[in-house]
Amino acid sequence: MANVLVIAPHADDEVLGCGGMVAKRQSDTVHVAVATVGGPRRPHLGYEPTVQQRYDELVAAMGILGVKRFHVLWDGMDKRLDTLPQLEMVTRLDAILEGTDYDEVYFPSPSHDHDHRTVSEAALAALRPYGHRHMPSLIAQYEYAYLGWGQQPVQGGRMYVDISGVIAVKERALEAYRSQMREPPHPVSIQGMRTLASLRGLESGHTFAEMFWLLKWDRP
Repeated sequence: MANVLVIAPHADDEVLGCGGMVAKRQSDTVHVAVATVGGPRRPHLGYEPTVQQRYDELVAAMGILGVKRFHVLWDGMDKRLDTLPQLEMVTRLDAILEGTDYDEVYFPSPSHDHDHRTVSEAALAALRPYGHRHMPSLIAQYEYAYLGWGQQPVQGGRMYVDISGVIAVKERALEAYRSQMREPPHPVSIQGMRTLASLRGLESGHTFAEMFWLLKWDRP
């Protein structure tokens, strides 16, 4: 069994980026830490999703993926995470990392979204080598749905995870995020997810796959 931590800016990013990988880890302990739920008015909805609505979606998605351990760091800070002092975010992530000896940690790659950049930078800082604290043997960044738009170059190799057998589970988990899913051909849509997973599968010899930027892999 492995202890796995997934850090997500918003409730749905964890499924878009690595929901297939999480669905395959039923014999491991997966902890999902979401930076925030709830925030400003969504143009495609015409209203502002409440914190409770977004939290309910998270609970439903985690149930579909089989994740029993998850929590939210801040309420109502969607699109405002960059207004928080970085020290506060890093300190909260430090506390999570010090509370459990994680074997693997996944967090978002930088993109055009300022919340994603904020969380990515804070996670990178929190995962710094630090004295005698346990260090994960695998650290990787997952993709954002907006492939090719504002994605920053990441040092490190690519790691692929075959999700062909759990693509339907990932789809159901995304469907739980009703307030977030858009109509195709939007990247944040069921069709968009499947198209990206098909592309990554084509690259790696699978029907569907997820791709990660590998920052650290410490093999015994």
